[in-house]
Amino acid sequence: MKNNYLDELWLGTMLNNEVRWVILNMTKAVGEAAKRHQTTPVATAALGRLMGASLILASSMKENEAVTLRLLGDGPLGGVVAIGHASGEVRGYVREPLVDLPLNAQGKLDVAQAVGSGEFVVNRSISGGEGYTGTVPIVSGEIAEDLVHYLLHSEQI
Repeated sequence: MKNNYLDELWLGTMLNNEVRWVILNMTKAVGEAAKRHQTTPVATAALGRLMGASLILASSMKENEAVTLRLLGDGPLGGVVAIGHASGEVRGYVREPLVDLPLNAQGKLDVAQAVGSGEFVVNRSISGGEGYTGTVPIVSGEIAEDLVHYLLHSEQI
């Protein structure tokens, strides 16, 4: 899905540029993705989180560059893909959008169960034809923790 619905994106730095921050509000974008792909709530949560993660990584890239995130899990979603562009454009899909699971023990959508175990793959498409691909294990399936694990272990931030 091409994103013409990005609600808000804020970028900034602090502590003499030692810390970079990104804040996204993607309520409309994720709602539009859910509508187009007819996803269940748990599939929508996984897709929305991965779309947001792709834009967070893409926000540090140059114009015309993009990042593709793939959750290749053995859970019932069958895989989730999101492509974020430095321009703020984003698209994504869930292989099995109709997955419906009971809430987890905390009463929340069970995104971890829906994703399952497997690999979190990050491909950065960089201007000039070069690229970078990093792969780490899915550590939780909740996506935020998997992104942090990737950043710590693959990009050594």
